[in-house]
Amino acid sequence: MEPPKSKKTTKRKQPLQRKNSPQGKNANSNKTTFPTLPNSNPGFDFYDTTSAGQVQQIRLADSEARNPNITNTQKEIFFRSGASALYLGVLGDPETGKAPKEFVQVLFREERLPIAEGWHRSETPITSANQASLTQLIIAASNWTSSGGCPVFTLDPSGLHF
Repeated sequence: MEPPKSKKTTKRKQPLQRKNSPQGKNANSNKTTFPTLPNSNPGFDFYDTTSAGQVQQIRLADSEARNPNITNTQKEIFFRSGASALYLGVLGDPETGKAPKEFVQVLFREERLPIAEGWHRSETPITSANQASLTQLIIAASNWTSSGGCPVFTLDPSGLHF
């Protein structure tokens, strides 16, 4: 990804195509990491919450094998699954989470919206309700378990959290 052009722009690494920083540089798309997604959901022309959860399970196992000290708490699975729900909802159906493989692969491989391939904004709005639903389905499909550690959000050094 190019550096942000505006100070108000937030850069977000793509965990499906880049290794986590403890595992290596985050500068370039990783050709050995990204195939986890394209190889998921064989025989179908779409990705869904099940395939997204399975990819997360495979990527987490790889991360834990490479870095036994990785932080893997409710916070990480929530944000990881929320990011997956977002790409499924934006590129496909925000209610079902089904997104065409071609669109998703263009987004991650070429880092652009697949407009030339026929993508258009869904008529169904993306809402916190449908994103929360997709996020929960992805978490369930990932068979996630915590590695322990920090609570969801720590609010101060005394340990106050929610």
